Amino acid sequence: MKKSSQYRVIAGFRLTLQAVGLAILFSGCTANKYSSKIDGESVTIKIKEDANLIKYATLQPQNTPELASASKSRGMMDIVGQVASAAVNGVISLVDKEKKKYSASYQNSIGQCYFYDQVSESSAFDPTGMQFTGFTFLRRAKDNTGKTDTAVYAKFKVDENNAYEIINNSSFKLKLDELKINYAKAKIMAKRLYQPLSWFKTSKYPTLNMDFEINITSSYVTREGGIYNDVPVGKFYLTLRKIPLDKMDPAYDKFYANVKKDTIRGRSFLVPRSFGYYYDSKRQIKPCYGQGMYNIVVKVNESSRPNFVQTMLFDNSTEIIKQAGATFNKGSAKTK
Repeated sequence: MKKSSQYRVIAGFRLTLQAVGLAILFSGCTANKYSSKIDGESVTIKIKEDANLIKYATLQPQNTPELASASKSRGMMDIVGQVASAAVNGVISLVDKEKKKYSASYQNSIGQCYFYDQVSESSAFDPTGMQFTGFTFLRRAKDNTGKTDTAVYAKFKVDENNAYEIINNSSFKLKLDELKINYAKAKIMAKRLYQPLSWFKTSKYPTLNMDFEINITSSYVTREGGIYNDVPVGKFYLTLRKIPLDKMDPAYDKFYANVKKDTIRGRSFLVPRSFGYYYDSKRQIKPCYGQGMYNIVVKVNESSRPNFVQTMLFDNSTEIIKQAGATFNKGSAKTK
């Protein structure tokens, strides 16, 4: 009985080791052809500018009511713009980067840009000449043939639906104008006949989760002499889920047809103009507010979720071996 018990413990231990070994061997899966594109990687941001962003000629004049009539409905109706407050849920659900090998992050920034095309004599937030209309984000990498191709392209635009929001509240929103995702930097498991573990919960068509985090900062000087460097003035989030990568995926066309409807959460104040001086036509130095210097930083997180079987084995393989070893030692002690 003692020998039989010892034999069963040893056999169980060996079987456990073999199972873990085979699992890790098989789960060293081949990456999907759309994923793990890191060779020749380059990330660029390009600012879009147009000083005619706010078309003042098309706006209706706004009349500010007198204090006595401010409570009257007629007086309030004279103010053209957004009257009701926008109450927005602030909860942001970011990608689940549960396994480092199945997630990837990258970012780029662009700075020393001018938010306005001219100086102002009015104030630090004078919207006249606002030329920032948005930007494009581009990541390129080499495909399977070694050719450099577009991996991620996203075009963001200033939301012009309510110009009064910009000039009344000195703030603006962004919207997604165009998106193209061909390859992922994160690893995506591919289903292979010779890799049994890849059969479990591996979709026929690969998908990707992606988050964009956009930060706008500004450096400026106030009239009173205060100096501010890289002050946050805006933050935006765009969360995209189950992005189809294979054009044969039945969900591919529908996703890209509706992607512009994805809400970009957040807002940005207008970039403050730095106080300074200008040299006028009479050769005199006059006070003014500058063109508003700003920087944009775009962070991207990608994630593809591995199947449950792989996650369990990778996360617990060491513990499984320890437990099997403990069982073996316990069984050996009983036979002595």
